[in-house]
Amino acid sequence: MADTPTLEVLPDEAAVAARTAELITDVLAQPLPAGRTAPRAVALSGGGTPKAMYPLMAAVGTVPWSDVHVLQVDERQVGEDDPARNWLAIRDTLVIPTGAVGHPMPLEGDDYPVPEVVDVAQLGIGTDGHTASLIPGDPVLDVTGVDVARAGPYQGAVRLTLTAEAINRVGVLVWQIVGADKHEALERLMDGDTSIPAGLIRRGPRVVVVADRAAARG
Repeated sequence: MADTPTLEVLPDEAAVAARTAELITDVLAQPLPAGRTAPRAVALSGGGTPKAMYPLMAAVGTVPWSDVHVLQVDERQVGEDDPARNWLAIRDTLVIPTGAVGHPMPLEGDDYPVPEVVDVAQLGIGTDGHTASLIPGDPVLDVTGVDVARAGPYQGAVRLTLTAEAINRVGVLVWQIVGADKHEALERLMDGDTSIPAGLIRRGPRVVVVADRAAARG
């Protein structure tokens, strides 16, 4: 199908992390288009999968990091130093080492300004088909007209998440999917199954799915 995302299958989780980092930093390293004054912006997801990617991004010297704004795709609203807080890994292994401009999601409320232009976002997928904190059956799936909404509780925590509408406005979307337990969710994503939250995210030429062999083969 013409709107099917590009699928890249790589040997293992490390290769997926390296390729995802490469795709994202390639976007961030590009000169700004003529007339654009807004800085480059990237939105990053939490969870365990992208943690290996952050330091690989930080090592890319062609990105003008001090001019790059780093946002979150979603966050658990937990304590500031709670290990479950997604921002800690992003801050410690990407924002601080590079001097990028960090924008952590708040731990209370939902006041989180999102730039009109976000150049690239990294997304993951759960075994239940959730992405960001767009959770199956949660009212957040129906939210429109705003960029950020609260969801959950899910797996023990209330979440703050970019809405599907906000994610679909991002320039380039890069999915990072690893593990045999993600095989069914990956297949449903590639099939455009709109019954799962990940299926609400746009498809097309500026969407790349990077998966390891375990996720691709099951």
